[in-house]
Amino acid sequence: MKKKTSLPLKNGFSKLEYPSVKHRGIFFNDEDWGLLPWSNTNFEPGLPRVGKTKGAIGSKTNAKVFELLLRLRANTIWPAMHEVTVPFYFTKGNKEVADQYGIIVGTSHCEPLMRNSVNEWDIAGKGDYNYVTNREAMLAYWTERLKELKGSDNIYTIGLRGKHDGMMQGVKTLKEHKAVLTQVIKDERELLKTYVNPDVTKVPQVFIPYKEVLDVYNDGMEVPEDVTLIWCDDNYGYLKHFPTEKERARKGGNGVYYHISYWGRPHDYLWLATNHPAQLYTQMKQAYDKGAKDIWILNVGDLKPGEYLTELFLDMAWNINTIENNINGLDLHLQNWLSREFGSVHAKALLEVMNEYYRLAYIRKPEFMGGTRTEEKDPKYKIVSNLQWSEKEIRERLKAYEVLAAKVAQLSKNIPAAQKDSWFQLVAYPVLGAAAMNKKYCMVNWQEMVKQTGLKAISAMKKFSN
Repeated sequence: MKKKTSLPLKNGFSKLEYPSVKHRGIFFNDEDWGLLPWSNTNFEPGLPRVGKTKGAIGSKTNAKVFELLLRLRANTIWPAMHEVTVPFYFTKGNKEVADQYGIIVGTSHCEPLMRNSVNEWDIAGKGDYNYVTNREAMLAYWTERLKELKGSDNIYTIGLRGKHDGMMQGVKTLKEHKAVLTQVIKDERELLKTYVNPDVTKVPQVFIPYKEVLDVYNDGMEVPEDVTLIWCDDNYGYLKHFPTEKERARKGGNGVYYHISYWGRPHDYLWLATNHPAQLYTQMKQAYDKGAKDIWILNVGDLKPGEYLTELFLDMAWNINTIENNINGLDLHLQNWLSREFGSVHAKALLEVMNEYYRLAYIRKPEFMGGTRTEEKDPKYKIVSNLQWSEKEIRERLKAYEVLAAKVAQLSKNIPAAQKDSWFQLVAYPVLGAAAMNKKYCMVNWQEMVKQTGLKAISAMKKFSN
């Protein structure tokens, strides 16, 4: 975006808007690869480490993040929480800078009552992270954090999963799981009543039926009416549940937790942000129309290179009709974004490039080109197999990427020097990287086809590879 030294406004200028979604924000996750090294090594080096962590994300970094959120009209953050990162509240100044910027701090599905247990339990907990066998120690652990946060703006996650994105310890059957989780929520709300507000119904709380917890919820587990239910996608961009009529009538309302970055089985996608904008739009619009209007959180990984998808998500959270109000909808939104970043002269050509980039990645993400497998419940599925694409499919896909890469190379010649860095990060690298990854693995598939069809195909392969 071109820097400006002034912003003129006419006398009497007034613009009053209200957000479509009450709480709007992002979740830093898998921050190991970009955000943590940049913050810890370059932007604010020397912050204290604890336990087995490799570095901290401090208040200077978070101030930049919070400024970005305000520019995007967001108001909520779930801080970075991987094993390598010093927990948010362990770093001096993080709580204060969130208060300064008016950012509401929450936590993810596996971090109840503002505790990042993947790190914090090993430092501040006692015994096993097991509510069945170690209840008193876990209550004391949560109590300590609630005392520290008195007077802060927080949204408290209730419930319980394992220390880090795994199933709760100490239960074996669905019946046991439901019984223990019900008791956990009852105990957590007693703590909130004691240390946050005697009227617990006025304490912002969320329950997130993610992965195995959705099975427990669907088995009939009751969640207090004042608690917001946050529904999740399947980790690949399709929501697994939309609020029912009964859920829409709840006092606590409903929300969404959505991924544009994911680390886990059966396939990760942390490298490039390739979720199709139309997929994001249709899923979030459907969620809103069905009553998920109280909180939207987007898993952005370490944010780069998901800037456009993040802005689209938060634009919709601010004004759900931001796309429908435009005649050309998504195309116009993306074109306006490209025009703002790289100039109106290139916007139309760039729109064609990015639409094709998203189309090809929707068929198969660049990160998934190495092979295919399914969820590893059966040992046989741990074997990675080649993609079963025909020669025709391979040729067409490689040709499409070849054309796309050529367009980017041509456009690169005309990008002003001031925009070169953002151009490389947001357009050139993703497109050319995706093209190279497809060429690499499609050729592997082609070689496998040659082996299966015999020596007659070798000459065809040589011609194809040239």
